[in-house]
Amino acid sequence: MDAKQLRHVMPKNAQDAAGAKDLVALGADQLAPVVPEMLRHLKHHDSPVSAEFRTFFARHGERYSEQVLAVLSRDTLPEVKHAILASVLPSWSRDSVAKFAGALSMLATNPDPWNSDLLSIRLLARHRLAEAKWLRQWVDFKLERLEERAQLARRVAAEIE
Repeated sequence: MDAKQLRHVMPKNAQDAAGAKDLVALGADQLAPVVPEMLRHLKHHDSPVSAEFRTFFARHGERYSEQVLAVLSRDTLPEVKHAILASVLPSWSRDSVAKFAGALSMLATNPDPWNSDLLSIRLLARHRLAEAKWLRQWVDFKLERLEERAQLARRVAAEIE
């Protein structure tokens, strides 16, 4: 099937679980033309389509590592990055994740409300893709910032009351 034909099989919306299942049933080799669109569907983190696609990419996504890396390298789509870091990359081999070491290191150093920074650190540590001392320093730094943020949030909440 070409891209146009595959787009007709794509889920109609984030709740179209049947459409997602029909699409992935075509097989990983057939889906290359619509992989970027499938990745964008991961932004609906609590939808059945996202769940189906996260499972697909966890099992078959290593062959699409370039497209996945392109998403992680963007400044946008934080929800998609979170889905990839939390549900897709943990299922991949060390060799495949190693291709992402640079992107993961960059994500690890940035604060992120979706926890992409901490999920990146976890992957780097799990696969020993970065120096443990460096990772620990970043975790300690993030713990300090989180505590400061929690204290500020408590003070703000007290002022509201």
